[in-house]
Amino acid sequence: MKLEDYANFLTRIVKANTMLFPDRLTGSLLIMLVARKLEMGGGMNASSLAEATHIPRSSTIRRLSDLIRLGYVVRHDDALYHATDLAISSIEIHRDIVLR
Repeated sequence: MKLEDYANFLTRIVKANTMLFPDRLTGSLLIMLVARKLEMGGGMNASSLAEATHIPRSSTIRRLSDLIRLGYVVRHDDALYHATDLAISSIEIHRDIVLR
């Protein structure tokens, strides 16, 4: 897939994700964590997430707390945030809706 096609694909997923999270910034954090887990099997710290999504770190931490409470994200002892299986399946469902 060409980079331009991949960017379009991610944009459509982000738009679909607003059905799950009307707050686009929260959706962006979740998509970033899902992508990291699927790509590398790992998580990200709050600073890296804030930098990657251009969301202030304090806002990132607040939104991550909400995602933890909802069961979409877990925080491990190493201070890395990881997408849960629930997050991955939710994103995949919304991806399928967009691609129809």
